[in-house]
Amino acid sequence: ESGGPPEAPAPPPVDPDLARALQLIDAGNFQEAVGPLQRLVERSPNLEEPRLRLAETYSRLRQFTNAAAQYQILAERPGAPPDRLLRLGLANALAWSAKPLDAVPVYRAYLAANPASREARLSLANALLWSEKWSDALSEFREVKKFSQNDTTVGLAIGQCLEGLEQLEQAQEEYEAVLRIDPANREAQTARRRMVETRTQRRVTSLVEQRQFDTAADVLLDYLETEPESAETVLQIARVLSWGERFRESSRYYREYLDKKPNDAAALRELGLVQLSIPDLAGARETYARLTSARQPLKEDLEGLIKAWTWEGRYDGAQSAARQLLAMDPGNRLATEARQGLYRQEKQRTLENARSLSEAGRYGEAYDLLRDVADRFGADRQVELDMARMLAWNKQPEKAIAAYRDYLQRYPEDRAAQLDLGDLLRWEDEAEAARQSYARVLEVGPENARALLGLAQLADQSGVSRQNVAAAYRRVLEFQPDNSTARTRLEELTPAIA
Repeated sequence: ESGGPPEAPAPPPVDPDLARALQLIDAGNFQEAVGPLQRLVERSPNLEEPRLRLAETYSRLRQFTNAAAQYQILAERPGAPPDRLLRLGLANALAWSAKPLDAVPVYRAYLAANPASREARLSLANALLWSEKWSDALSEFREVKKFSQNDTTVGLAIGQCLEGLEQLEQAQEEYEAVLRIDPANREAQTARRRMVETRTQRRVTSLVEQRQFDTAADVLLDYLETEPESAETVLQIARVLSWGERFRESSRYYREYLDKKPNDAAALRELGLVQLSIPDLAGARETYARLTSARQPLKEDLEGLIKAWTWEGRYDGAQSAARQLLAMDPGNRLATEARQGLYRQEKQRTLENARSLSEAGRYGEAYDLLRDVADRFGADRQVELDMARMLAWNKQPEKAIAAYRDYLQRYPEDRAAQLDLGDLLRWEDEAEAARQSYARVLEVGPENARALLGLAQLADQSGVSRQNVAAAYRRVLEFQPDNSTARTRLEELTPAIA
């Protein structure tokens, strides 16, 4: 027998799946390592190392839900001693598997045994932050900051917690502190801008609710100086100014905004309303023309364009929009008024031309224009009467008499027209018809001097006694002493009577 030491026992054989998995992990081929590890776990579910390796591999592959499941099994094994690193792995897997709130008690349990672990406390703080537990997260981040005053990541997280707690001024201060450490930190720059904008918007909202529009506009103008490229701020200034009825200034800011955002139809529509309120009708026409150039313009845009034309009395320019609007809304009041306004305008122009022709003694041409008015726009009382007069003055007595009679059938109370007809009939030697016309006037106005004069002249022409004729003229002078026709004829008759 040899006197040497006994030989050491041979090491247990390594499972080929485990050996293969470890080789793949060392080579960084984590996805390929999953298969062998899963087979090991299925064969030997109570072995710790294969399941721990599988959990770690899942974490490296960012399959955190699968990792958490394996860590959970390890942590809950009957009789298994608490493993602090295992707990930390489980907490991390839960946090990264979109279950940060489930990770919180696991982190706290780990920190109870390892209170100085900065990594675990930072992870806990993040889990609370992701769960929007702002106050608890803030406390944990402040604990972490005690060990790393210049950690900008922690500073940003503290700012985010303060935002969540609506402590915006303190949040802004925290972001500014980060920028003092790292002026180029883009996340802090963005957060600070967000704080300034949010605080500005809240102040503006409060001022608008109090109808302090001028002050709200000043606040926005100050903000615009710090963010000159903010198109939304320009639009908000335009709106606040319009609410304060500072329409001309509002219009300028709307145009500035639309230079940057030319396709914003809502802002263009608001500009149109502001321009109507100024009123800048030429500008409103341009604005609404852009809006109504769409294939299917909105009703309100067509109405805006009609207003921009008709408020200036230019009904002709409104007709295209009025036709479109009536096709869309047959009873639309604005479109109907625009069409009627054009008719009134054209009618008035034609009547004025007819009046000018009449004053120039061109009665036939004046009658033709009046006839055109009646045909196009429908005859009204004045047009019918003027047509009858033009025929009389143009020495067309038969047509004039017919026109007067037709007119008086509709308007028998018109004493002036009845007198015109009586005079015309008298001139045409239709004495009895003339007498009836004068009599109709005297039935309602026995003192009418013109009707009395017409009867006196009929008597004068008929050859009745000079005493009766003179008496008729005297009756005219009773009611109209300055009637020169009656007085002159009476003076002529007096010597003969004497």
